[in-house]
Amino acid sequence: MKKLTITIASILIAITSYSQTVNGLEISSIDSEYMEIIAISKLMSNKVNISLQFGQEDKMFKMKDSALLDANGKQVKFNSVTDALNFFNEVGYEFIDRVVVTGNYGMYYSIILKRKP
Repeated sequence: MKKLTITIASILIAITSYSQTVNGLEISSIDSEYMEIIAISKLMSNKVNISLQFGQEDKMFKMKDSALLDANGKQVKFNSVTDALNFFNEVGYEFIDRVVVTGNYGMYYSIILKRKP
């Protein structure tokens, strides 16, 4: 039973990860060796919003250009930074380093990922 549950969970992760896009590109089609996740805690919530930088050009102050979107065009929300790292591990990236940045607008994480060999 446990193997069946793990198999079904793996299939669901694979199916849902395929439909995730950034700036119109599917995650699986991003051809970058490195990627930066900017993880920002949501106000009055434990969830985090993330934006991705992988060398793409996006307009200033338009977070939607670098946001991870689901198949319906809605921003994907993660339960925590660890949840986001687990997601990117499943789609072929590994954790390299992170920095916590504090400034005028609060605190956020800058996390560097590298495509798995």
